[in-house]
Amino acid sequence: MKKCTSTNTIRLAKPENESGTGSSSTTPNDLTSPWTTQPLGRFSRKENKQNLSGTEPKTESDSETVLFPEIDVLKKGLKTVLTNRSTSLNGDSKVLDLQPTLAGKDITLRPLAAHDFHDLLTAAADPLIWAQHPDRTRGTQEGFKRFFDGALQSRACLVAIDAPRQSLIGCSRYSNYTPGERIMIGYTFLARSHWGGAANAEMKRLMLQHAFTDVQEVTFSVAQHNLRSRRAVEKLGAELMGAEDAPRWGQTHVIYRLTPLLWAQGAVPGYGPQPSSVSE
Repeated sequence: MKKCTSTNTIRLAKPENESGTGSSSTTPNDLTSPWTTQPLGRFSRKENKQNLSGTEPKTESDSETVLFPEIDVLKKGLKTVLTNRSTSLNGDSKVLDLQPTLAGKDITLRPLAAHDFHDLLTAAADPLIWAQHPDRTRGTQEGFKRFFDGALQSRACLVAIDAPRQSLIGCSRYSNYTPGERIMIGYTFLARSHWGGAANAEMKRLMLQHAFTDVQEVTFSVAQHNLRSRRAVEKLGAELMGAEDAPRWGQTHVIYRLTPLLWAQGAVPGYGPQPSSVSE
């Protein structure tokens, strides 16, 4: 295991039993944590051939071992359960529904379906959407097909629908879910017709409100030079944790974290738990 050279760096390593390529889909029953706690705050993925993170097929640069910088905070968080976490009658904790239907004022989120491909491709087939994204092939039919297939396999992707027009305008998904502890939100895109308005804020609000009924922390992984996406995450009040060591698609990704308190106290107007006018 390499030593972490900076307290603001997340060190990645690949386990010996993984080839680094290929993945299998996640089933609804495979919603247990993909992490096991190791000494000194190190988190290693369980040896499981199934892709529990809900992410796209792994590449040689994908992470398998993570060293978090905020060890003391995470240790405390691992021992705490949200007071509003749902519990079944027999005392067993329920897992979060990763594909709910969530309705807002202007946006409705529902589970991604196979028949959404062409409508979603129409929304994504704009090169400017992906101008700052490290994988610009997603604006092409071939590249978007890979993205779409990964989203379907994740069983955690939600499509965004413009409620008044009933048109598909983008999608986002949950991944890296640890019940009662944390989850990641990512793989988000919106049609440019809905940039600069309330759509992204409402999409994130719906997903965050749902996630915080169970988890204590939501994380975001954003390409370092994708300034538009980074700015959108920072508007939520998320704080920068560090950066992944190994690049993906040729770019380093930075990691943000958001808690209910950070969201309530740090979000700019329009991006907090309560809807209001959106500030650019």
